[in-house]
Amino acid sequence: MRATEGPTNTGGGPRDRRWRRSGAIPAVVFAITILVAAFAGASPAAAAGTGFLPAGTASAHYSCVGADADTQGILAALPQPPAFDVVVTSPAVTPNPDNGESLPMSFVWQFTQDPATISTAVSLGITSFNLSGSSLPMHADSGASGADVVGTPPALDVPLGDGSQPVSYAQGPFTGSFTRTSAIGTPVVLSPGTVSVVVGVTSPAALNLNLSCAPTSVTPMSLVDQQGTPPPRDYGGCNAAVSTTNVAPGDVVTVQGTGGVPGKKVTASIGGTPVGSGTADSAGSYKFPATIPQGLSGPLTLSVDCGQSQGAGVEAISITATPASTTTTPPGTVTSGEGLARTGSSDGIPATILGAGLIAFGGLLFGFGRRLARSRA
Repeated sequence: MRATEGPTNTGGGPRDRRWRRSGAIPAVVFAITILVAAFAGASPAAAAGTGFLPAGTASAHYSCVGADADTQGILAALPQPPAFDVVVTSPAVTPNPDNGESLPMSFVWQFTQDPATISTAVSLGITSFNLSGSSLPMHADSGASGADVVGTPPALDVPLGDGSQPVSYAQGPFTGSFTRTSAIGTPVVLSPGTVSVVVGVTSPAALNLNLSCAPTSVTPMSLVDQQGTPPPRDYGGCNAAVSTTNVAPGDVVTVQGTGGVPGKKVTASIGGTPVGSGTADSAGSYKFPATIPQGLSGPLTLSVDCGQSQGAGVEAISITATPASTTTTPPGTVTSGEGLARTGSSDGIPATILGAGLIAFGGLLFGFGRRLARSRA
């Protein structure tokens, strides 16, 4: 007779229960622990109204064409079209809106004129650009909808300095609202659009250029919801320039630029000695005189402190100081331009400027004059 087999485990026997106690349950507990730890370590997007959309930055390079026939004719004589770079910044939005809610925005446009444009203009005797009729649009690429937020700044006169430095200035802030269409955690993407502006010059001849400037390369602003409190605002770095880099002790130069903290002091110094200061406007722009101290000569560094933290807001500009000559002038020597020949009326352009322009640009200045003459006819 066959020996009787022991009891079979059928799901509820002691051996099965021991197996579950020793293996299955700890495994399940371990898996749950892993999942809990994973969720605890994750950084979920802030729920609507509990977090913020961070400060944003967009950048673009622009190239300009004439918006009318006269401007197109003048630009055709230039070696290259006018161009500039733009950085558009916006502060954090608190609290962050939900899908379908209003998204209030504020934009500051920071411009840097192309060095070649500045050099060409200064070589032609142009001392400043008077900007008017500007239209500066920011539009929603994704995550939001609505009409563009368009900045329409007041007229601005931008001195060009001596042509050796980039020229920067800021316009804004410009405010407006979009409607958010993206879910929490999905980016809101915004970009600068086509800019229109009238650029007026008064020297060597008075005329206005009607420009339409399109972005040729764009890095859009992408805003993603975050939890907590917005960090301190970054004002975009200190961007400063002086009216001339070749100075003499006692000279007064103009310091101007962007990146200041609105309403706060901006200071210029040489070797730790303050030489001038001003207050940044609501867009972070500033412009003030600075006096070169007596007794200085050779290469110098003019430091512009925009007032930002941790030294991030200091711009160093290299200048050269040359003491005034002490050489005496023999009697009878013509000085200060006296007796130099001029062409045209007493209000005309000195022959030396015209000559320099002709030598440097040749056909450029000739074409410029012909088109100007036709416009006056």
